[in-house]
Parts: sequence; C-alpha cells; structure tokens
Amino acid sequence: MGDQELFFSTTDRRGVIREGNSVFVRISGFELEELVGAPHNTVRHPDMPGGLFRLVWDGLQAGRPMGAYMRNRTKDGRFYWVFATMSPLRDGYVSVRMAPRGPLFELAKRVYAQAAHAERTAIQTNAMNRRDAALLGKAHIEDALRQGGFSSYEEFMLHALPEALTAVPSLCDAAEAGIVEMSAQVQQVNAALDDGAELVAEAGARLEKFRLFLGQWRNLVLRHQAGHVLSDRVRPIDEELFTGWESVELLRRVGRRCESAVVPFEPAALRTHLNRIRVALSGPALS
Repeated sequence: MGDQELFFSTTDRRGVIREGNSVFVRISGFELEELVGAPHNTVRHPDMPGGLFRLVWDGLQAGRPMGAYMRNRTKDGRFYWVFATMSPLRDGYVSVRMAPRGPLFELAKRVYAQAAHAERTAIQTNAMNRRDAALLGKAHIEDALRQGGFSSYEEFMLHALPEALTAVPSLCDAAEAGIVEMSAQVQQVNAALDDGAELVAEAGARLEKFRLFLGQWRNLVLRHQAGHVLSDRVRPIDEELFTGWESVELLRRVGRRCESAVVPFEPAALRTHLNRIRVALSGPALS
C-alpha cells in the first residue's frame, strides 16, 4: 500500500459492507462482489485482539469517531497494516484507511500482541467465551496504554492519528477537481466509440447490399443457364460473395466491440465517495 493511497468502505449498522473503492479491492485481494454484502470481519486478521474491536465498537455505537491501527488479512492469507479512522453515518459507518506511520505504531503492535495472547490463554485454559475474552483484552489494552503514559484509549488515538491525515482533505479536493477532467475525457472517448459503432454499422450495411447485389447477379446467370459460358466471370462473383460475407461479420464484431467498450462513468457517485471521506475526517474531534 502506497504512502499516498487511501481506501474506504461503508457498512450498515451491523458492520456489513455496502461499498468500497478500488484500492480496498486491490489491497485485500477480494473482488468487490465478494466484499459487498459480507461482514467487515471478512478482512479481520485472526491475530488481532477482540478487545480492540470492543473498544472501537463501543465508541462508534456511542456516536464517536474512532481511530485504530488495524492488521487485516488478504484473500490469500497474507496481511497488511493500516491506520483506520471510522465515523458513524446516519445509517451506518464509514472507514477511511491509510498506511500506518508514526512512532506509536510499534507500541500498538506490542500491546495488541500481548492482549491477543491474554485472550487466547483465557479461551484455551479457562474455557472463557469469546465475548468475555474480548472484554478481558479490552481491559488489557487500556491498562497497557496507561502504563505507557496515556490516560485512555481516546488519548492514545489523538497521539496516534497520523500527521498525514491532515493532508487527506487536500487529496480529496484534488481528486474532485480531477473528476471533471476525467469525466470530459471519458465522455469524449465514449462519443468516439459511439461514432465508430455507427460508422461500422453503416459500412456493414453497404457491404451487405453489395453482397446481395452480387448474389442476385449470379442467380440471374444461373437462371439463364449461362454458367458454362460465363464460368470465368461467375467464379470471381462466388469469391466476392464469400469474402463479402466474412467482411460483414468482421464489421459486426468490430461494431459490437465498440459498443461494449463504452465505459459508464458517474461523476456524482465519485463525489459522494469523496464527501463520505470528508465526513469521516471532519466529524467531531476524537475525544
């Protein structure tokens, strides 16, 4: 994941994915069709402590935006780290993620590993259920952060929030400005493809008329039983009929390709995505 890349996803109130952008698809290795409709824990890495998700969900359900370092898994079993900012929406949540940076990243990884170990031990040794183990992990994370000098997880978030996050609104503005240019370019290409399809259809129709004319001329020759007399002239007609048929079929295929190459482009949808990113970043302070 590049330092300047960010990806997002939106979910409903239960955490079921509604949409995501192309970076999410590329990094996770899942097709968008596999992600939409699936719970967001589809990309949750098993080494992540349940206590962290308990902390995050408690904050989100209380209406507060949250931030956290996250280790996610890819479709093929690998993993990647992100810093995620999550914010409540009217009917769900939006999460914006970027490459982790900052001095507290290593601390977070150590705290997570210790909390995950405590949860596994409680489950395997004490037969604790996962819900109670997550509460144990949550307490472990909060205690470890207090020992690290943070009064709460929220204070840790404020310090961990990447400095690069302040550049994201500018990235959104630049992306939105590029949408206008991109839209014009796509419309120009689509118009050219439409024109090409029309020209191909017109050329195909003319070639088809010529082929029919040759066929009628040949039938006239045969009707008057003049084939043996005009055999040398009929043979080229047969060849032209065959070639003409192949050419018509080729033109039809080219026309279909032109039509199928037209790209649907929805600037309004892209602007909606960017606005959702802004919502996640310009909501109430993380406190």
